[in-house]
Amino acid sequence: GGRESFASCAQRRSAERGSLAWRGAPAKLQRVWPRWARRSTTTPTSSWARVPHPSAHSQTSTATLRAASARTEMRRVCACFSRAARPPVTRACSRSPQAASGRAGGASPSASSTPRWRRRWHTRGRSARRRRQETSMAEMLRRTPDELETPAYAVVAADRPGGWEVREYSEFSVASTRRDRAVAASGVPIQQPSLPAAGGFQALAGYVLGGRNAEEEKMAMTTPVLSSAATGQMSFVLPSKYWGEGAEPPAPLPESGVQLGRNGGGALEQSSALACLWFGGFAGGDEVARRKEQLLEAVRGDGEWDAACGDDEDAQAASILLMQYNDPFTPPWQRRNEVALPVRRLA
Repeated sequence: GGRESFASCAQRRSAERGSLAWRGAPAKLQRVWPRWARRSTTTPTSSWARVPHPSAHSQTSTATLRAASARTEMRRVCACFSRAARPPVTRACSRSPQAASGRAGGASPSASSTPRWRRRWHTRGRSARRRRQETSMAEMLRRTPDELETPAYAVVAADRPGGWEVREYSEFSVASTRRDRAVAASGVPIQQPSLPAAGGFQALAGYVLGGRNAEEEKMAMTTPVLSSAATGQMSFVLPSKYWGEGAEPPAPLPESGVQLGRNGGGALEQSSALACLWFGGFAGGDEVARRKEQLLEAVRGDGEWDAACGDDEDAQAASILLMQYNDPFTPPWQRRNEVALPVRRLA
């Protein structure tokens, strides 16, 4: 009727489950057990060891048998948590000059400041982010908002080496303004006035979405947003009813600073064929510059297409447009961005 002691319980469970015991209990769990229950855990043995059953030693004292049984039970419990409690192993990178010099001087292989598992984790993370950004065109089309109009085009050269394609665009009209203009207090309210090009976005959103035009017409949002680093212009594509010949969109207000343009606001003046290279993530300055250079190198090395502006490298760089298909609050792994260069087919 009395309560069973810990040693008696351990002895009984040891007899029921057998005499296999784990001697490699992790140090983190060893510290929380009583000293008498972990006296032999530091003895170098194999991972599993045979512990004598108490009934097999009739001549052994009761205290010794109870201690052995308690240690057996403790090791079984610790075996369940051994992997989770074991600290990560730190090793030096064999390719690191510092690690190589440390080993030559007799230093421990674990002297590296960055564990191998952490370096591997960071490398895999960068590779995964790069794969998400350099994805297929089918995935980019899935990221394009279905409810928004976009200029019509036909792919005339797909899957070019380097991940780009050539498209033949139809006529479309745009509304343009300066990217670097200041945010106006009297303009339409925007959620993030501190974002880059927020002033240009505010002016265009007021003309297209806010009805701040001569006819006070509120138009539907379209995609993509075009940006030119050479001219400093940002452009919204107008709805398709204003793309055809003779279609006149509402005139902008004189103080709005918005201009209307055909041929994609100059994007299709040199050629209606655009070489487009797509990428995901945020279109930051460094990333866009890298993608532009990647597109230029791909077009220059192609034997079928060439830049429409000729061989002048400065003119080629100035002709490239940035096209962004998503709103500023779309997460980077769901964004579609493109850089486009007017091209012509070689004879």
